[in-house]
Amino acid sequence: MKSEFGKGFLYPLTLFALHFERDGEAIFGDKKPKEYELEIWKTKDVTISRHIEIFFNGASDHLYEMEVPSEFEGNEIGELALKLKQKALEIGHGFSGRMWTKDDFIECYDLLKRIMFLLDKMLGVNPVKADFD
Repeated sequence: MKSEFGKGFLYPLTLFALHFERDGEAIFGDKKPKEYELEIWKTKDVTISRHIEIFFNGASDHLYEMEVPSEFEGNEIGELALKLKQKALEIGHGFSGRMWTKDDFIECYDLLKRIMFLLDKMLGVNPVKADFD
C-alpha cells in the first residue's frame, strides 16, 4: 500500500506537526510558535488569510488519510482529531473564499497540542505543560 502524505493516526499528526517546526523559520521568523506573532502578519502585499491558506495547503495534506482508531471514536481525542482534520483541510483545501485569521491558525495549533496531551494521559503518563507553552 502506498500513501503520498502518510496514513495512520499518530504518523499523520506528527507529519502535520512538523510543518509548524519545519516552516517555523519562514513563518515565525525568530519567534517561537507559542508567541503566535507570525512574521506574515506584517506582510502587506498578500493577505494574512492567503498566507494561512498556503501554510495549511501543505501541512493539511498529511491529514487526508489520517484514521481515528476505533477506541477513540466518540471520545475527546477522536473528536478533537476529527475537528483538527476538518478545520485544517477546510483552510488548506476548502477554497471557500473565507477570510482566515490568526485565531484560525492558533485554533489548529492548540487542537494538535491538546490531542498529544490527552494521548499522554491515556497512556498513563502524567504530562506537564512546558514553561515555554
